[in-house]
Amino acid sequence: MIRGYWTIRDVSEQLGVQEYVIRYAERTGKLRQPKIEEISGYAIYEPEDVEMMKVRFGLTDAKIRQLKALRQRGDVGRRTRRERGRTSPEPAPAQATVTA
Repeated sequence: MIRGYWTIRDVSEQLGVQEYVIRYAERTGKLRQPKIEEISGYAIYEPEDVEMMKVRFGLTDAKIRQLKALRQRGDVGRRTRRERGRTSPEPAPAQATVTA
């Protein structure tokens, strides 16, 4: 925390979401761009920014607790299709080739 403001890491940990989710929402206009701390150049967030993120992301206190628990166990993040229980589509059948 920087003088009463939060860094993106602080917000990420507080809400239980990955930093890239916050950055994506800012890039796509779903969240306003954060203020930039003059000396460090860090993006800083005020308490009302964090409250707005809760609303935009549809996060209740119960959901935040659940996300934090998953994150502590390491169950959050990008996973492969197989890890998510999906398999890749079956390969196309081989085409017969005719030789003259």
